[in-house]
Amino acid sequence: MTLLDRIIRSLRGDDDSWSADTDWSDVLAVAERHGVAMLLARRVQSGVLDAWSRPATERAFQLARQLRVAVGALAASGIEVIPVKGPALAAMAYGDPARRGVSADLDLVVRPRDAERALAALTVFGYRRPAGSEREQDGWPNEIQLLPLTVPGTMLELHADLAGNPSTRSLNVDDVFARSRMASLFGAPMRVMAPEDQLLYLCLHGARHFWSRLLWVCDVDAVIRGAPSMDWRAVASHAAAIDATQRLALGLTLAHTHFKTPMPSALALATAARPLERATALVARRMRDTSAGRPPSFRLLLACELAMRETTGQRFTFVRTKLAPNRLDRAWIHLPTRLAWLHVLLRPLRLLTRYANAHELRR
Repeated sequence: MTLLDRIIRSLRGDDDSWSADTDWSDVLAVAERHGVAMLLARRVQSGVLDAWSRPATERAFQLARQLRVAVGALAASGIEVIPVKGPALAAMAYGDPARRGVSADLDLVVRPRDAERALAALTVFGYRRPAGSEREQDGWPNEIQLLPLTVPGTMLELHADLAGNPSTRSLNVDDVFARSRMASLFGAPMRVMAPEDQLLYLCLHGARHFWSRLLWVCDVDAVIRGAPSMDWRAVASHAAAIDATQRLALGLTLAHTHFKTPMPSALALATAARPLERATALVARRMRDTSAGRPPSFRLLLACELAMRETTGQRFTFVRTKLAPNRLDRAWIHLPTRLAWLHVLLRPLRLLTRYANAHELRR
């Protein structure tokens, strides 16, 4: 049994007993890579985990305070915002802003039409866009703004999109706002997603990152268990509307497999689809890489990218966008304007060189 298997058993309450000779530094390393160190620290007794959790708890509450400040700054400008993941998800799904652990950043979603105003409002309030924060878009339809908070090492990500990829459709942000509700979080009113949207968003987000971290499966389990009146027909309908039924089914399957999450009968047939067998196997490989602290191979990444796209159109768009030259290709080899079309042929070579170099560094 691997350390990850033992961690999963402890998190779902099957086995909280660990042998006296357990190397807790190894356990902590694996748990941190999967983002579940805090969840594990709440389940088992360990001096190593306890020592790690104390500063992590303070950091989590610090992020919650920062989230309150950011949401307040936008509200003062008349901009509606929905915080996702991070402290907000921890408070709503786990009942404790620190129980989910420490997020590397804070994520806020605004309507596309409010994105520029939100950026301006946060800038006036003291947030600054760091140099070099522009992300390589590769056909991304909605730019993600990165803004540093006053807490060193913490970033605020402003989204006008919900888990979309260049080759897949995302949840309609306006519809998500329409179905959202107000809640009191950290002593302030904040808008939160309906549980049906929250669940689907988490499945889209997990698929986007190939479910490489166990934390994302824990989140799906927590949201389902925290919403006994979940409208499963609505969840299925929203997923079908954006061709995401398989990604939803994969998230539910992983939660049920690892944490015995109740499986809704309405979606039981969808989880039996043959493509899910391959996707589940690929996720297991990605999780093993995460546990070992090694980056995945180019071949595995490509297989995951294709497996997480469930229509021919999505796969075609993915391939097309990946072959389209970007600024990194143009910077790699400078070509005169009349020969710029050659970057289409040179891009695969640059990518192969990049992954080959990464592989050599891992040897």
